[in-house]
Amino acid sequence: ITVVDFFFTRCGTICPKMSGPMQQLQLKLDDPAYDDVMFLSHTVDPEHDTPEVLKAHARMLQADSARWKFLTGAKADIYLQGAEGYFLATREDVMAPGGFLHSNMFVLVDKDRHIRGFYDGTSTEEVNELLSDLKMLLKEEKVKAKGTKVER
Repeated sequence: ITVVDFFFTRCGTICPKMSGPMQQLQLKLDDPAYDDVMFLSHTVDPEHDTPEVLKAHARMLQADSARWKFLTGAKADIYLQGAEGYFLATREDVMAPGGFLHSNMFVLVDKDRHIRGFYDGTSTEEVNELLSDLKMLLKEEKVKAKGTKVER
C-alpha cells in the first residue's frame, strides 16, 4: 500500500504545506501493524533534486528511509508517471511559482496498484480521511489474505 505525492525541494509554496502532513502520517503509522505502508515522494525537479539533495531533504523531514522514499528519474518519465500513472498534473511551467506545476494531492494506492483515493495534502481534514481510508484498506487486505488461504 502506498501514499504518493509530487514535490520539489526548492518549492516555497505548497510543498512545505504537504511535507508536514506526510511526515505526520509516517509518525502515526510507526508501528509494525503498518509495515506494509510505503510513502513515495516524486520530485518534479530532477535536475536540481539529485539523490544527494533528496537524502538531505529526507533527513530534514526525519523520514524513515525504509518506508518513505524520495524518488527521481528522467523528467519525461516523472511527468508521464504523474499524468498517466496517478492522473496528477506534473510539469515545468514558467508561470508557476518555482517553475514547476504539481498537484497538492496525496494518492492512496492499494497492493494491486489500484488508486483508492485522492486527498488534499494541505488539508488536515482530508489527510485524516486518508489515514482512516488507509486503515480500512489494511483491514480489507487482511480479510482478503485470510480468504485466499488453502485449508488442509
